Parts: sequence; C-alpha cells; structure tokens
Amino acid sequence: MIIYLLKFSACLAIFMVLYKLILEKSSIHQFKRFYLLGALVFALIIPTITFIEYVEPVNVEGFATYVVTDFDMTETTPEIIEVDYTPIILWSIYGLGVLIFLLKFCFNLNNIISRIRSNPKLKSGSFINVLVSNLKIPHTFFNYIFFNKHKFELGDIPKEVLIHEQTHAKQKHSIDVLLLELLQIIFWFNPLIYLLKREVKLNHEYLADQAVLNKGIKPSTYKTILLAFSSNAQHQELANAINYSSIKKRFTVMNTHTSKTSIWLRSLLILPVLATLLYSFTERKQIEKEVIDPGIIELYLNKKGELLLENDVITFEDIKVLYQEDPKLQISIKIFPDAKPNIAKNITSKLKNIGIKKMTVCTSRAAEFENYGQEKATDKEISAYNAWAKKLKEKFKNLPESEKIEGYPVILNDVEFRYFNSIYDKMSNDQRKVAESIPEAILEAPELPLRAQDKATPEQIEEYNQLAKKYNEKPLEQRIIKLKDYERLKYLYKLMSDSQKKSAQPLPKFPPPPPPAPSKTVYKHKYTWILLNSKGQFFVNDELGSLDTIEKEIQKIAKTKSKEIVFKYDKNAQKELVDKVNGLIETYGLKNIYDTLPPPPPPPTAPVKKGNGPNGSDYYPIPPAIPENASPEQRKKMQAAIDDFEKTYKRKVHQIKSDSGVTYNMIVDDQEYGPSKQNDNHVKTGFIKIHGTPHYFVTINDFTKYYNKQGFEVNKQGTKISKSQVNASNVVPGQYITKVYSDSKLVAQFYDNKPNTISNTIDIPSPPKPISSLDFIIDLAKKNAVFFYEKEQITSDKAIELIKNNKELNIQATKTESKQPKVFISKEPISFNRGKSETPVMVNGKTPKDDLINLSKKELLNLELTLKNSDVVRFKFKTRGKPSCSVTGNKLNRVSKSLAKQAKEGTQIQLYDIKDSDGHTHPPIIITITNKLIGVMGKKN
Repeated sequence: MIIYLLKFSACLAIFMVLYKLILEKSSIHQFKRFYLLGALVFALIIPTITFIEYVEPVNVEGFATYVVTDFDMTETTPEIIEVDYTPIILWSIYGLGVLIFLLKFCFNLNNIISRIRSNPKLKSGSFINVLVSNLKIPHTFFNYIFFNKHKFELGDIPKEVLIHEQTHAKQKHSIDVLLLELLQIIFWFNPLIYLLKREVKLNHEYLADQAVLNKGIKPSTYKTILLAFSSNAQHQELANAINYSSIKKRFTVMNTHTSKTSIWLRSLLILPVLATLLYSFTERKQIEKEVIDPGIIELYLNKKGELLLENDVITFEDIKVLYQEDPKLQISIKIFPDAKPNIAKNITSKLKNIGIKKMTVCTSRAAEFENYGQEKATDKEISAYNAWAKKLKEKFKNLPESEKIEGYPVILNDVEFRYFNSIYDKMSNDQRKVAESIPEAILEAPELPLRAQDKATPEQIEEYNQLAKKYNEKPLEQRIIKLKDYERLKYLYKLMSDSQKKSAQPLPKFPPPPPPAPSKTVYKHKYTWILLNSKGQFFVNDELGSLDTIEKEIQKIAKTKSKEIVFKYDKNAQKELVDKVNGLIETYGLKNIYDTLPPPPPPPTAPVKKGNGPNGSDYYPIPPAIPENASPEQRKKMQAAIDDFEKTYKRKVHQIKSDSGVTYNMIVDDQEYGPSKQNDNHVKTGFIKIHGTPHYFVTINDFTKYYNKQGFEVNKQGTKISKSQVNASNVVPGQYITKVYSDSKLVAQFYDNKPNTISNTIDIPSPPKPISSLDFIIDLAKKNAVFFYEKEQITSDKAIELIKNNKELNIQATKTESKQPKVFISKEPISFNRGKSETPVMVNGKTPKDDLINLSKKELLNLELTLKNSDVVRFKFKTRGKPSCSVTGNKLNRVSKSLAKQAKEGTQIQLYDIKDSDGHTHPPIIITITNKLIGVMGKKN
C-alpha cells in the first residue's frame, strides 16, 4: 500500500508540474479540464499496471537463493508476541480522518438538498432556478442555479451572471467536483488532491468566463460585473460559485489567446511524459513461453499383430479419436522383424482412411522390440530386489527395541533404498505376488544420500556440469543452494567413474549450514537468546530479526534488574555483525552469559497409564446413542449417562448416523479431555475464511474449533454455538490468548477473564496465493497425470492448450494408487463427487448391514476389503484404548494384526478413512468380535 501511494503521488505531482508549466495560462480550457481529470485517472492506474514479457524457456534449471532445511522450517506452538501498536495507531488516525471528511461531505450535500427543497423553484428551459433569501453569491449544483430571491424578482441579476452559471450547469462541472470530493475523503492526507481540486475549480471558472465572452460581451463590462460580485462570503463546497477567489488569474487568462501551433506543441509534450511514467512506475514480469511438442505417437507391432502404445494395446478406433482431437497427429510405427510383409501395407492403408497424413513405418531391431514389450522389471532386477529385502528383514528381526520407534525399525532413506523401492514400483501385479514385500520401517533422510554406480550417462554428466559450473563461478561465501539440488549434485558425482570425474567440473564446495536453534523450552522465559548464523541472519528467541529488533530487545533488558543476555554466533559469521552486537551489549551495560549456562535438563518421561483410562487397554463401556424418538425424560437420562462417561474416562463420545439411518455412539480418535492432559496435546492453529470472513481455528489432536471476530465459538457454517465470548485461557492449552491477528488485522478477540495476567497476541501470516490453472496443469503433466476432456482421455499437451485458450474451463484432479493423478476438464461444472462414495465396501466377501458386521477373531486376522469396480488402497484401523493404525492395501499389516490379536470378544473395531484406487473415500465400518453369529449390534436375526 505504501509503495502504491508513493507511486500515485509521484505520478500526480509530475502531471501537476507539467500543467503549471505549459497549460495553466493557455486558453484551451476544455482540453485542460480533461487533462486534469485524466491526470488523476492515470495517476491511480499506472502504479497497478504490470507488463508481461514472454521469453523463450531456458534448459538450465534455476536455483533459489536459500537453503530449505529443518533449521528454516520448524513447526512451533503459539508464543507470547509483543504487539506493535504503530500500524494500529496509523490506521486509527487514517480512519478518523476519513470519518471527518465523510461527515463534512454528507453535511454539505444535505445542506444543498435542504436548500433545494425548502425554497421556491422556477424552471427556465433545462435549468431550475432556486430562489434563496439572503443569498449573496449565485452558485450552481448540476441543473440547479441558486440566486438571491429579491434580486431575481426585481431583475437585478445581470445577463452575464446568468450565462456564467448556466455554463456550469450545461457542462456538468458538478460531476468533477463530486468526484474530487469523494477522492478527498480517501486521500485526505495527500496535499496534491487539494491542489488538483483547486485547479479544477479554477478551470471551471475559465470555461464559464469563456462562454460569456463568446456571447459578444465586452471583457471590460464582464470584469466590472465580476468585481461587483466578488466577496469573501462563504459558499457551498459542492457548488460552482461565481465569486471564486482567484479574480486576478481569471482576468489574465481572459486576455490570453493561444495559437493552434502552440496548442499542438503543448499537447504533444504530454506523450513523452506519459511514456516515461509508464516506464518508471509500472511493474514488469517475465513469463516463459510454453513449447508444445508436435503431436507424435510411437507405436509398436508385436508378433500377434497387435499395435502397442506404452505396453497397452491400441485400436484403430482409439487412433481415430486421437486424430479428431489433433488433426496434425503424426505416427511412427516399428514393426517386429518377423512380421508378414503385407502387414505394413494393411496398417498404412487403415491409417490413411482415418486421415493420418504423416506416418513413419519401419522394421525395428529384435532386441529393441523385445525390451519394449517385456515386463517393466527384469528378472535380474527382481532377483537383486529379493536378496536386498530378505537381508533387510533378517536384520530387523535381531534389532533391539531401543533402536526402534513405535515398534518399527529405523533405516537410512539412502539411494540404495530408493533404488530397490523403484524396482518394486516397476513390477507388475504378477511379479509382486512372487516377490518379497517392502520391509516395514521408518525412514530417515541421510546426510549424503548417495550410491556409487559404474558409470554416468552423457545426459547425467551434462546435467552435473551445468549445476557445478553454476556454483563454482560464485564465491564460496555466496554459494547458497536448495537441499534437493545439493543432493542431486552429490548423487550425479557419485555415479561417475574416475575418468569421467577428471574431465568433469569439480564438485562445488558449500559453506556449512547455520547452527540449529536451541530448544525453546530450556531458557525461554528466563533469558533472551540472540543467534547469528554464517549467512548473516539473526534469530531473537527463535524468530528472524535484525539489528534494529536486537537493539530494541537490549534496551528492554537494560531496564530490568538481571541485565543478562545470551548471545551466540557461528564461527563463520561476519565479524562486523558480531562486533556490532557485542558493542550494543557493552553500551547498555549487559552481560553475555552464554559460556556460564548449565546444560539443558533431559526431557520429562511421559507417564504410562494402566487400567481404565485414556491409554489403558481395558474395554470402554460406551453408553448407547440417544434415539430420535426418545421422550424428554429418556433423552435427559441417556445424556446424563454420556456426560458421566466423558467425565470418568476423559473421552469425547461422537454420535454417528449411518446412511440407512441407524444411530450409534463411537470414540473416533484418541483425544483426551481434561486440564491434566491438554498441555500434551498436539496443537495446530491458523485461520480460515467462512463466507468470505476470516475465522481463527485451533486443532487439538485432529479436533478443530472455530472462532469468529467477537471470540464466539462457531461451526463450519459460521453459526454461533457458544452462548458467550470464549475465555482467553480456554483457547489454546497452556496459553492466555486475548487477541489473534492476521497480517496485523484483528481476526478474533477473546474475553480477558484474568485481567492481571500477561496476555498473548498471535499474528498469523496470510496463505500463499493460489496457483493458476495453467501452472496447475503443467505441474500435473510433469507428474505423468492422465487427462480427460469431457470424459474422453487426451494428452497433456492437449490439456495445456485447452487451458491456455479458455481459462474458464472447470478442472478437478484426483489421486490414484498408480501414482498417476487423474485430471478431469469440462466446460460445464463437474458435478460428480470424487470425494465420498456410497459404494459399499465388502468385508471378506460380505456386505456390512448399516456399516456394521460381526467377525470372529480368525476372520478378523484374515480381513480383506474389496470393491466391485475398484480396489481398496488404504484405510485406518482403530481399536479401543489403542492408537489408530494406518494400513496400506486392503489387508491388515503387522501392527494392525498385533492389535487385533489383543482385542477381546465383544470389542468393537472401527475401519475408517477407507480410500480406493480412484480417490474415493468410503463410510466407516464397525466390526464386533464374536465367536457366535448373533447378528448386528446384538440384535437377533
């Protein structure tokens, strides 16, 4: 906003200087009127203009100017943030000014309207003469001309005055005045608006004077009349009055005559000024042109006489559809060497009938063709993968529990793991059935995720040389690179042989990463921490800061009794910055106690609960759900049982209704209620727009609450669900939050229930701007997405072309198990729902009734989820008293089987968040463990 105001003021100032120098004293008053209004319009618009330059794409990949590491991106809980009152004060002053000028505008407008209504009016042609008693100065407002009643009735109003005022009405000068008055309300602090308004009003008088003189009236006579009507009396701000103060200027302009040559020259001077302003005060943006490859598809003809496109059989009907979508389609066909001679002639004849004009038919080498048609993973690759998987699983068996996390072993996510994982991804379903499964483990990123190979390809060497040269040309202290690009350089270097390394660019060296920030819980409330890394970045109490913020913090500490501070810097940090901070510490008489601090205490051990309770393994006696037809007495009694259960077991009961209308109670997750446990909950905060209005939300263990600006709790539709304003101490566990801001704008304000407590304020940054439709499609095309237009499959190039030509098309993308997203494009709104599905999921071949089913322990351990037209790809497994378990596939994994074995007869297990290979989500299923078939939820069949 500040940049815009500066650019606007600069443009308007330049226009006004030009007006004063070459136009003000000229006699081209009509041109000057439009110039002044145009100057205002151009000054408002020019700073908002962005020129887009399309450039040819460059093959060398660009790099960002920072390293993305865990040091730069950390998730933190809300902290105490000092409020900066400067924006609030400035906005308050601005708002007060707007209010004052708005009231003044309304008062003046009401004054004119009241004068029109309360005085007699006489219509004279297209004008309405309003006769006002005790009026000294005639003035005009649109078609209303105000005269002194006594003088008008006696005929004492000179003809020159009538022509003057009627000119104001004819030329609609009141529109200009109203426009400037409204802009003055918004830009009341800008003196250029007042100057512009004065010049516009003065030019109105020039125009009216010129109209009087054009009627043949002598200038000397008219000047005498003007002097007679001149006065210091007050007149209406929104009206054009004859007694405007600059009489001397008007007399001078009356005697001025501007030649046509002068008019043209002065007008032409405006063009270079306008061009300079456009060049100086507009934004410029470069966008790479999209290079669309020609539509060429490569087909193979196998021994069976089948045409293959990427290992899939393609028919001539499919080719015809592709040709209709792209009439410039070109086809290249490679035929197996042993194919019959007439087969090529037959194929080309059919393709010509379709309309294909450009085609290439040749005989492929047998080896090349066999490589194309074989399984994606070779026998050699599968054998190497099986040996690796068996070796890793054997290693996991002997791994002690101390080296596991939640029962899972931890391994390095290095190139070896990614290599064998890629082999598994390439396998067909038949190959995976006989191969070893992927070992279950928790992966950690390595310091050097590299693995040497025998030799790098020419393409890999070229890519490496481009990256290495880019960074070798920079000084060591300026080499800043993204972590993924750093890994790529290392990986490509390791792939090369010794001879390749000698002829390639040397591996760039990079400065060490900045030191990690200290734990926030050690000295958070006792001392102020100042950290300086090797990149010259300051962190004050884990927040990015500058020398100015550090000096302000030091000034605050100097006023306290302790006068102690913690200042730590990286050994490679700039000496100049280190000396400046040490100088500030010394100037304000503080003491750096970094070297005297004791080591931080070990983290507390979480208590282990036994028996009934949040983490216990015993059965929860969940009370039954309240039926819809329950009487008031029954409803009250059943609700009391639910309240007693929640209070006793500190678990929230959720009432769930199935699609068939059956209602039952369920504990959906592990959320605990009670002050003793809330501080241990995982907290996430932010803001979300509901009906266009920002709301603050707090998520505790996946349970979210929403608050409006007044601090009331609301639901997802924005309706209030709390009877009063929420207390500041009840918003976030362990915090006392009275106000929440989004980019310094108030989003929520809570009730200050402890006035003597130090309150917190939170400022949440705005979310990033959404990606454009074209960029979204291009990004999915790079991920090998499958595109559909009006439910027919198209190529990625065709999809990009459609979005380029029509940005109003509707787009919807879904994830699939094959890691190839599906993208649907349509002219009409995409009405089908790809989020939820009503298709029932079958359990061991049986369809649950009302999403409920009984299984024996043996049936549960052999659980298999199936669908008629799709595959279940993952789901979540939840048993009472135990954490939820995520399962990949349609069968139980090792962890969920272990939980199922521990479950007792009568225990209810929930399967939820069930996803299929098309991206649909299916309703949850409740399984009751029983050794006898007693029906659903205890009801006899």
